[in-house]
Amino acid sequence: GMMGGWGGRGTGMMDGMGPGMMWGLGPGGGALADLDLSKEQRDKIADIQNEVWRQHRALMRSMHQHQWHMADAWRDDGSFDEQAARKAFDAMTAQRKAMFDLMLDARRRIDAVLTPAQREQLKRRGGGR
Repeated sequence: GMMGGWGGRGTGMMDGMGPGMMWGLGPGGGALADLDLSKEQRDKIADIQNEVWRQHRALMRSMHQHQWHMADAWRDDGSFDEQAARKAFDAMTAQRKAMFDLMLDARRRIDAVLTPAQREQLKRRGGGR
């Protein structure tokens, strides 16, 4: 997955997930759950996750709209509008890149909340790749 041992789920890593669930601070644990985070760290990480979740959902809605535009490239008369399909595909690709960039930024921001010892602990477990 794109996020390594941080609980990432590949290219669709947050689909269907709620706030606070991205990297395992919620029920069931995860990569960050056993790092002995302070309340301040948990709160900061939860804020980052909630922000990312809202942004990700907006990007997903936009991507779905582009998918509908791509479907519109096939017309009722059986013809195909290649230019419209390419335009929709390019827009979807830009949305996927924006989601990827969002995940990289979130990882960087969460990493900054952790202590050096916590980052080392993640690295030893294979979660800090």
